[in-house]
Amino acid sequence: MGWQVVNGSPSNGIGNSLSVTWGPTGPYSITAVQIDPITGCKSDPVTLNVSSVLPLSSSAITGQDSVCANTVTPYSSSALGDDYVWSISPSIAGSVASGQHSSSSTIQWNNYTGNAYVYVERVVWSKCK
Repeated sequence: MGWQVVNGSPSNGIGNSLSVTWGPTGPYSITAVQIDPITGCKSDPVTLNVSSVLPLSSSAITGQDSVCANTVTPYSSSALGDDYVWSISPSIAGSVASGQHSSSSTIQWNNYTGNAYVYVERVVWSKCK
């Protein structure tokens, strides 16, 4: 197989597979051509246009801004994602009680005095399959 990549690295390759790191801007495509090892003749090219979901929009979090110590509080994000990783900063302020890897979680707040923040990191795979 011969490979040609637009806006990715490497830009070309030979072999049965190719791992591509896509650049920051599109358009993106990858083209495969089968090469006869004896004659060197090439098949017609097959091109796949690759859609990007980048850049990801902000992950807005819905939930209470002010909470009481030693309580459990629900939070959620309506942002597109296939995996969500919730965290609290500083970590001594609380922990994820449930919902890790989903768009909704509950936070167990500890007996902590001071500002604390809830974060969610998300990954989008569905558009990459």
